[in-house]
Amino acid sequence: MPYSVNDNLDPNNYPQPSNLIRVVNILATQLKLLTGKTDFAEKPDYSVLDAVNFSAGIPVNLVELAQLSDNDILLIFTNNELKKIKVSTLKNYFGNSNNDNNGDGSDQASTGTALTYVSNGDANGLFYYLGTAEKAVTWQNPANAGIILLSASSTGSGDVSELVNRQDGQFFTQSLPNSWIKVQLSSGKLKCSYYSLKTRNSSSDYYPRSWKLQGSNDGVDWDDLDTQNNNTSLVNNSQWLSLPVVANSIGYRYFQILQIGINSAGYNHLVLGEIELYGEYLSD
Repeated sequence: MPYSVNDNLDPNNYPQPSNLIRVVNILATQLKLLTGKTDFAEKPDYSVLDAVNFSAGIPVNLVELAQLSDNDILLIFTNNELKKIKVSTLKNYFGNSNNDNNGDGSDQASTGTALTYVSNGDANGLFYYLGTAEKAVTWQNPANAGIILLSASSTGSGDVSELVNRQDGQFFTQSLPNSWIKVQLSSGKLKCSYYSLKTRNSSSDYYPRSWKLQGSNDGVDWDDLDTQNNNTSLVNNSQWLSLPVVANSIGYRYFQILQIGINSAGYNHLVLGEIELYGEYLSD
């Protein structure tokens, strides 16, 4: 039975990736086949390691494994040879680095799809990507397809789904303080690095001046990703404004544009024509 030690062994002694699957096979046998499979000819589901080492429902007969940390070493006998493998190495092999053990996306590795801002209205953003089923089919409005859920604090005019239809248009809330427009992803998360707002295509003025871009993973508690106070950049109809999100390492399922001051006309209507998000998309 493998056991752990807090030992400062030379990392060069760990099994190399080419040998790792053989070691994992031996380990799996000794642990009574964690996944219920008889071999790992195919990469197993990474969640099995998560279930053993990190979840609350740890099998009683695997209590020892539950106590392992990333820096612990598993000692494995195979072919009369002692193999040493660091727990973190095994976790990475299983793909466990994609797990979100903290529930906030902060420990997700960079293994997602890069959706990089190039220019205003480009085809690189999240809503275009989701609307094409990850660029596999002809684009359709992801809100109409149920891929994302758009909502607003109130409705003054228009349909909130128009904000992701890649056409000039408009949606605005009623004139109420702290008006917001919210996006919920039906699956996956985005580590947002950039976002774009577009003004409506008719009736000048009523341009946003002060707002926050916020992210959340439950739609209740929000983190501020970007704050603009009296930004006077938007002065024309159908005008884009694209802004960076600085130092965000967390993947979010919910995003919100929260207006925190009056618009250019002196009212609390949140008035937009289109929105787009960019960053690293992490699929479920």
